[in-house]
Amino acid sequence: MVNKAIWCWMFFLCLHLVSSVTGAGIVGCSSSPLPDQPSGPESVVDRVNDLERAVQFASSGSVILLAPGEYRLQATLQVRKNNITLRGSGNDCSDVILQGAGMNNIDYNGAPYGIWTNASGLTVQNLTIRDFFQHGIVLNPGAESPTFQNIRILDTGKQLIKANPSDFGDGVDGGLVENSVFAYTEGPPMIDRGGGTGYTNGVDVHAGANWVIRNNHFENFHAPDHADHLWAPVVLMWNGARDTILENNTFVNVDRAIAFGLLDRPKDHSGGVIRNNRIYYDEGLYSSQRRRGSDGAIIVWSSPGTIVDGNEVFTRGNLNRSIEFRFDTSGASAINNTVDAPIGTRDGGSYKGSGNRLVPE
Repeated sequence: MVNKAIWCWMFFLCLHLVSSVTGAGIVGCSSSPLPDQPSGPESVVDRVNDLERAVQFASSGSVILLAPGEYRLQATLQVRKNNITLRGSGNDCSDVILQGAGMNNIDYNGAPYGIWTNASGLTVQNLTIRDFFQHGIVLNPGAESPTFQNIRILDTGKQLIKANPSDFGDGVDGGLVENSVFAYTEGPPMIDRGGGTGYTNGVDVHAGANWVIRNNHFENFHAPDHADHLWAPVVLMWNGARDTILENNTFVNVDRAIAFGLLDRPKDHSGGVIRNNRIYYDEGLYSSQRRRGSDGAIIVWSSPGTIVDGNEVFTRGNLNRSIEFRFDTSGASAINNTVDAPIGTRDGGSYKGSGNRLVPE
């Protein structure tokens, strides 16, 4: 058992590290080194009209380099060729901004989304996407093996990254999301775009296999009590998704942080691992009513064979549970997690536990 004083010191040190990144409500870019640029014929753009034309007429394998600046999109960037790279050429993701008309602006100026694709191998690196009425990035069937590195997505009306399925268990496979930031500067939007208010996620993958989501920062996905959706998971892998690796991410002041599976149906998610993630809440974030209706920061629902390993979950009194297993979770396990609220089950959920530590609130 961790001594309470030591635990509190560790917790507030973590909060200090988080606050040093966020600053004035705007979450900064990752400090991770920039990834290598994919090879391919390059074009350099420095104006929004040139960017839109470059995307429209790009050949497969092209690399489009965006010079530092703000690109106010007049239309969604529709990527229809395979293996296209969009890469900001600044020092970090804040130097290049794909700017929408505002997440609450119903006159979204022809660009409801930032980027839309049904082509495989899309790579997006080192830029910011923000203020779009619907999604930041939309992946439709055919958009296999997308890669998102050192990007930042802020303040979109629905999902920040949305991967759509063809059918249950048949979706966009092989995604990589790493060293990136996903946040709301003042909380999720409260305009109903269809689906109700509070309907947002950071990364929402239907039916996708073998995604890797690592080393990212998620913040302020917390809807008010009057929202229609009070428990939208920040990372949601479901509808037949499988074998997700979710590791080394940080979640600050969210509703549900992670959901492998969501509905009571066979293998809504299966397999995969949730490991070494850090989840923090401010004390008093939730109302007493909200806490009474809460479940867990990590939920494993209808996801047999999932491993939950080495996570830190500090609810600070906001949630009834830290981790919850529900419905068919046969073969699931929870090991070496440090939590301040119980790990639990309901509706037939089960898990094998070892090495977990419950520390004082």
